[in-house]
Amino acid sequence: MNYIQKRSNGNYYYRRRVPKHVQPFTDNDVINLSLKTKDLHVAQRKAAHLSTQMEALWDDLWVNGGNSYKAKYQRAIKIAKMYGFSYLPTENIIDKGTPEILARLEPIENPPQDNENTKIESLLGGVKKPPLMVGECFAKFIEFSRADLVSKSEGQQKRWRSPREAALNSFISVVGNKPMTLLKNEWTVIDENYRYTPLAVSHMKIDQRWLVVHSKAAKEQSQKAIKGLVDKELKAINKDLFHLQAQRFACQTDAHRALVNLSKKQKYHRLEIEDCIEHKQYEGKGRPKKDAQVKSTQWQMIGKAIVDEAAKQQYVEQKSCFVLATNASKKDLKNESILYHYKAQSHAERGFRFLKEPLFFVSSLFIKKPSRIDALLMMEVDVEVRTNLGRIDCTVVTEQFVYVIEFKLNGTEEAALDQIENKSYWQKYQMNSKETILLGIAFAQDARNITGFAAGHVLST
Repeated sequence: MNYIQKRSNGNYYYRRRVPKHVQPFTDNDVINLSLKTKDLHVAQRKAAHLSTQMEALWDDLWVNGGNSYKAKYQRAIKIAKMYGFSYLPTENIIDKGTPEILARLEPIENPPQDNENTKIESLLGGVKKPPLMVGECFAKFIEFSRADLVSKSEGQQKRWRSPREAALNSFISVVGNKPMTLLKNEWTVIDENYRYTPLAVSHMKIDQRWLVVHSKAAKEQSQKAIKGLVDKELKAINKDLFHLQAQRFACQTDAHRALVNLSKKQKYHRLEIEDCIEHKQYEGKGRPKKDAQVKSTQWQMIGKAIVDEAAKQQYVEQKSCFVLATNASKKDLKNESILYHYKAQSHAERGFRFLKEPLFFVSSLFIKKPSRIDALLMMEVDVEVRTNLGRIDCTVVTEQFVYVIEFKLNGTEEAALDQIENKSYWQKYQMNSKETILLGIAFAQDARNITGFAAGHVLST
């Protein structure tokens, strides 16, 4: 069925009833469009094209419904195309001038009918484009990176996609699948040097608070560092481009591929074609004659380096931030206090700088019996062991015991032991079958020696 009707004026019209299952999503029960021709063959061709478009629109409405932003936008595109127009926002239609506006108003009844709202919105650009969701970014990223994926095998493409897709999924699990327009850097200022944004994260089935902290001092340092990295890379690129232009390639495609492969190695620059010169070689020696035959053609690639400002900015922003994490509640530990306690650790650690002085022989080891060497080899010693509430000064793991050690400079051994217990440093080894021994050791700077120690223990589980 071609759904064609001929009116008294000789023009052909396309008339078709909307299927009942789609009628709830449309404004009209019957489609009635002028084919703007008196030629039967032209009318049949236009009607067949319209039928294809209408059926695609109805299938989309039946599957996706008519309420979502995405469905409405896709429907507006198809309706505008059905009337012979490309869907454009209202401001773009106005920019095209009066003829474009009048052409789009022609299919609309005068005065407009109540059931023509969808048609009016579609022809005059009244449907807003749906926002890009975070979950849709990976598909867009694949489109932009298609040129890089062409030369990769199926396995290489999978290895390229997997970590990026996993990173996006992890991000969505933290912030949710929101519109990209709602992702904003909502920073809370602590002082002129620090600001932070909190994130609620469930990691390893443990609810945690993560603070992404931005440091002004770190940003200034990274801006200086990136300048040196860019200059260093540019020198290497200029050297590679010099060697590249000395090469000759059998075809233009090979020359382009060589530049693309060189560009992939760069972090802070992108390489573009400045010129691709064709060199012809003729039969015989000397200057070629006008009718001399071309023996072969070679291509020379001349490229240029352009600084990738986006890559530079990404480096600066990444190096300007660090993450602090805790599972303590806000009531027990405020956001600002997390940064305060983190910075306070460095103050305490500076007190142990004297241990690095040669007079203390800390780096030297004296053993009287060879058997003690075997004993030392059976011990695992680690320092500055990170936990969610701080760093353990030292841990020693033997065959039967785990020693958790905290040092205090110009303090008491009881204070050192209390710190281990209050911050639950021992929990890191709670699932270990070995017995955990807690040691608090006090040093005196004036005496340059140990002034006392206190011990406790945690039974194995």
